[in-house]
Amino acid sequence: HEIPTTDLRWSFGVSKRFSEIAALHGRISHIVERHGIKRPPKTWFRSTQQAFIQQRCVAIQRYLRAAYAIPEVFANPHAREFLGICDLSFRQRLGRKHKEGYLSRRSGGYKHLSNPTISGWKRRWVVLKDACIVFLESRDKAIPKEIIVVDADFRVNVVSRREIEVCDGTRKCTLHCGNYRNACEWLDALRDVYGEHPRVAATMQPPIQSFAPVRMQASAGWIVDAKPAYAAIARDIFFAKRSIFITGWWVWPDVELLRRRAIPGDSSSTGPDVSLRLLDLLWRKAFEG
Repeated sequence: HEIPTTDLRWSFGVSKRFSEIAALHGRISHIVERHGIKRPPKTWFRSTQQAFIQQRCVAIQRYLRAAYAIPEVFANPHAREFLGICDLSFRQRLGRKHKEGYLSRRSGGYKHLSNPTISGWKRRWVVLKDACIVFLESRDKAIPKEIIVVDADFRVNVVSRREIEVCDGTRKCTLHCGNYRNACEWLDALRDVYGEHPRVAATMQPPIQSFAPVRMQASAGWIVDAKPAYAAIARDIFFAKRSIFITGWWVWPDVELLRRRAIPGDSSSTGPDVSLRLLDLLWRKAFEG
């Protein structure tokens, strides 16, 4: 069953069999049954009719929606593992929510070593992000054990019916998916996230020979000229709500970000000869608190 899931910022789907839904109910039944929520009944016959499948999906979605509305269920580790979410799932700076789950991984093969060693299989929570693949020791951990960077040398290879190999510019890592169905799901997810072709650099040429491919859904952008760059800096500082981070080779506080231009929504800055320095804008935000 394809189950759509919606967060405040993203929507994603999970693919589950009814046996997996029944296993989840067995782990949270002591919670949901207190609220009068019952699992959809199991059928003893198979049907491929569209009406039957649609009716079954609606019943499952209704059950899951009611179950996850209970805070105790949403905080349950088995329920969060069922949806494939962890502490890194909805970090906006890391990109969108993609496929996650437990896999066995075997790392090694560092390219800078003359005799690379291959480690044994270890169970890891694997998180697909826009710019990297993160390996956590367990789902409730937030510090990565290792990372595969999606650089120009990133590629995906099918080793066997159950194993997938991912490589970047420095190392390679083999993922054991447990069964063929799970391997197909992870391979499809890797292709959906990092491009239809298994090698990103072959389909998305980096600009000006940079090492990283283009990120289509990122909050950063290419700004070459000073005028749009200063306008973007002034706009972001002006509408900042909590904090302002500034970094650069050399920051001059007296630089005029806006010249003869009014700030949208600010009645005090109207007029034909408006100029705004970086220092003035920072002072203003400091007094706002």
